Amino acid sequence: MRRSLAAVLLLALAAACAESEESQLTVASRNLYLGGDIFSVVRAQTAQEAAVAAFQVWSSVQATDFPARAKLIASEIAAVNPDVIGLQEVSLWRTGDPLVCAPDGSGLPVINAPQAAVVRYDYLDSLLAELRLKGLEYEVARETPSLDAELCAVDPSQQTAPFDVRYTDRDVILVRRGLATANAGGGLYVFGVDFPIPGSGTPPVVVPDRRAWNVVEVEKAGQWYRVFETHLEVQEIPSPPGVPPYIFQLVQAGLLVGGEVVPRRIASPMPTVVVGDFNTQAEQPDPMNPLRTTYNYLVGLLPFPDLGDPRLARLVGTTSPLDDAWTALGNAPGDGLTWGYGPDLTTGTLSQRIDLALTWDATPVSMKTFGADDLTSGTPPVHSSDHLGFVVTIQP
Repeated sequence: MRRSLAAVLLLALAAACAESEESQLTVASRNLYLGGDIFSVVRAQTAQEAAVAAFQVWSSVQATDFPARAKLIASEIAAVNPDVIGLQEVSLWRTGDPLVCAPDGSGLPVINAPQAAVVRYDYLDSLLAELRLKGLEYEVARETPSLDAELCAVDPSQQTAPFDVRYTDRDVILVRRGLATANAGGGLYVFGVDFPIPGSGTPPVVVPDRRAWNVVEVEKAGQWYRVFETHLEVQEIPSPPGVPPYIFQLVQAGLLVGGEVVPRRIASPMPTVVVGDFNTQAEQPDPMNPLRTTYNYLVGLLPFPDLGDPRLARLVGTTSPLDDAWTALGNAPGDGLTWGYGPDLTTGTLSQRIDLALTWDATPVSMKTFGADDLTSGTPPVHSSDHLGFVVTIQP
């Protein structure tokens, strides 16, 4: 029996759609949450207060129970089944002898030359193990350590002897095993915040917080994509008089877009997506609110300003080519909130959209958040993170 022309065309269209779906790339982003308020250490006024704050951070890390949270996060990831995962705050916690605690100050150099080696929590190993238990195999395409510092921890109740606690932060990109990858890279932003440690001398010892970015190219059914992941500086930090607190974050965004995303696209065009925790409030209703300045730059609403630094001269006046996938899909602004749970993960309400998927030469097909209702089974039950995750599917 001869097929009609219409039937042949329908079959061809169906085959083309199936082929297009096969080559779509699904990318998830998840801030794992380090487990405590690390900034409480630098808010202290004295060395003793800083050491007590470090102990309280460590206590919070234990109470927020990443091994239990890793099980939840692995389940969330299994439910959305991404090809690529961008991870932030992939923490590594270690403890050791109280070197920094030495009363004569001889251990202060250890703060930035950490030595504690007893691994207590490795968030990356825990998550990969939980994913494997669910039959999901991902490989680390790129891992970039950023902050790495060791602090003295003092129990104010004196039930525990002083010890050193070491926190290492990492950004990671995971790619599903079996997908081809190329040109993985990453690094630290040269502009960041120096946090002084109270009571560490004059001038004080400072811990440099250099945020990280990663990139990898991934092939899916013959189609290559470029995936970036990053974690920009927070805005709620002290800054010199006349300097807006978002300035470090904005500069990092400019360095990522102008120094990495655009040059790589010029050298080798391919659909691009940039995911991560940008710490800029996309849902601020006032478009001129300083809390969304970095967002405005990222989506091309604001050219990069002249900040008077010759190292940034090449960026001045340039405009970002990226689009916000959430708004491009017509999603309601209030439905995309991704952050707001408290440091103990038992309280708080989602209030900000700071985790974003930004695209260039890529069409977003779908995007959603996940993890809002997930709680561990411990006492008390805690959320899987202080952030929600999101998953976005793109095609050329």
